Amino acid sequence: MSPPLLLLGMQEEQATVLPVPSANGYGARCTRPSGEKLPIPAPFDGILDMTGFKTP
Repeated sequence: MSPPLLLLGMQEEQATVLPVPSANGYGARCTRPSGEKLPIPAPFDGILDMTGFKTP
């Protein structure tokens, strides 16, 4: 089983988590802007605190 995919969009100042892929690709997604907290699903089961994420 593949783990979730985490995409960091530094220019857009946001991050997206895509859960485990299925036969139809990735289903639901969760996107949060920089400065917020992003839930990371199993097997990691955590929160990514993005308060320090800024465009370089």
